[in-house]
Amino acid sequence: MNAFFRITLHFFAFSALTLVTQIGGIVYLFSLLVIAKTSFGFKGKTGIFFILCYTIATYVIVPPLASLFGREPVARSSRTAPANYLTVLLNRNYVVPEMNKLLRNAEKNLNKSEIGIRYLDANFPFTKGFPLLPTLATVTAENWT
Repeated sequence: MNAFFRITLHFFAFSALTLVTQIGGIVYLFSLLVIAKTSFGFKGKTGIFFILCYTIATYVIVPPLASLFGREPVARSSRTAPANYLTVLLNRNYVVPEMNKLLRNAEKNLNKSEIGIRYLDANFPFTKGFPLLPTLATVTAENWT
């Protein structure tokens, strides 16, 4: 494969993963670097290693790091959960602690009803104002109509 094509492909993969998950691009680069230093000889090793690293990053590394940025995952309970588990896998389930308190209070107020709280996207774990795609495009389009 042409070197320019490979670099372009990696750049687009990095960009897409960063835009969709915020941490995916960095994990992708890490995976490429580690796999380049190993001698495993089977097809798909980079993809498998990326999925393993991404899963570890999402569930083990990111939550404590997010607290340094004033964010925490939305507190799950029997009444509060993501509408789609992809929200958690894409690291779009982070809020400031005050929002978790608000959700707990809302849950208490709804305790006598059968209403549950389901959220779509919250925010990424790092950097305030990072756009949530495609949410940003949807909100922008609605503002113009």
